[in-house]
Amino acid sequence: MLLLGAAAEPRWIALNRAAGEASRAKDYAKLRDALVAMEPLLPGNSRIVYNLACAYARFGQLLGVELVEHPDLALEPALAARILAYDFMLKGVPKAAADGDWVKVRRLAHGDLSGWKRFNGILIPLLKLLP
Repeated sequence: MLLLGAAAEPRWIALNRAAGEASRAKDYAKLRDALVAMEPLLPGNSRIVYNLACAYARFGQLLGVELVEHPDLALEPALAARILAYDFMLKGVPKAAADGDWVKVRRLAHGDLSGWKRFNGILIPLLKLLP
């Protein structure tokens, strides 16, 4: 799990390896501990990094791909589409869309309603095109 902006020093490499091993073993407590230990070496907020690593571990497990060790694989279009589809399914986005609850769709997919006006401005014309 090589994170951008982190120094490639021996301590970082050891923690990175420990995080990868914990992820493969699905030991999220050890993964969290490794990520917390990385905090002084990380730019930005380590909670975001922790959540990202957990998401990579979860989706990697679902898809049978080692995303924690090789996060760049998630940039491949076919894999990125599968990750997006799984994420939407796990969050319940298709059901909310089928129910026509677009506020819920936005919250599930985006986490909040920021950008709602633009989203809704695109959504309404598209819905009118459907039979």
